[in-house]
Amino acid sequence: QEVGSILGYCNIIGFSLGLVLGGVLTRWKNWSAKTLQLIYSIISTVGIPFVLAVLFYCPVNTYAGVDVHYYPDLATHSNSMVSMTASCNSNCSCTTAFYQPLCDGDTTYFSPCHAGCMDVNRVHVNSKLIPYEYSNCTCTRSGTAYHGSCGSSCEKRLWYSMALTVIGTAIGFSGFAAHAIVYQRIVSEVDRTAAQGLRQSVTRILGTLPAPLIFGYLLDSTCLVWRRTASGEQGNCWLYDLDRFIMWYLVLQMFFKICTAVFCWLCWWYYPEGRSPGDPD
Repeated sequence: QEVGSILGYCNIIGFSLGLVLGGVLTRWKNWSAKTLQLIYSIISTVGIPFVLAVLFYCPVNTYAGVDVHYYPDLATHSNSMVSMTASCNSNCSCTTAFYQPLCDGDTTYFSPCHAGCMDVNRVHVNSKLIPYEYSNCTCTRSGTAYHGSCGSSCEKRLWYSMALTVIGTAIGFSGFAAHAIVYQRIVSEVDRTAAQGLRQSVTRILGTLPAPLIFGYLLDSTCLVWRRTASGEQGNCWLYDLDRFIMWYLVLQMFFKICTAVFCWLCWWYYPEGRSPGDPD
């Protein structure tokens, strides 16, 4: 939730700055349609490198049964060999229906059951008893584990990512006004309604509809641990292969943005200088 809020704030700030900047830019001078298309092409190209902001992500935790074997064999293994059940917790009948991470050293365990913990010490927080320390854990190195996942703070990376996201979003939306004006100027007045309808239809068919399917498939293909009840019913994903997800997300984003820039430059190149709507081809 915190990450979603931070990302939302960054996008809102960048979106607002971009629209203001784009409005000022288009009102600064009475640009021709070809010049406005040139401005939009430049903006589309400049915004491509800011996709790299996703590389400033926090290192993922090491999960027992996902990234490494359970104690005593903590050797790292491939994600294709994921096994949440081992000899130390085989009699516990653990499921992945609930995610309750525990930390021992630098290794995170999916739940007290998967860590093989038999006892728990609770502390009072706001008049409530909250699990704090688990003991008699057969799958951990120390025999104990603490509530919460392991991991170090990566505040600097967060600030870098936020700054690049705001700047990239601002640059991207600064061309929105020029883009909208171009669509109004390149067709005659009687055809503008049909042109806008065609534009919206193509945008929905090629962008809005397939995008959730593409990125949804990407998310599902990088899932490491699914939520499964005791009856075997599958739910949402708990843990993702973040490195692989970021790699493919970056590839897709770069591909779509480069394609956008290329087509923008082609539109600018092939649009005749000084042409007015309604002129014969």
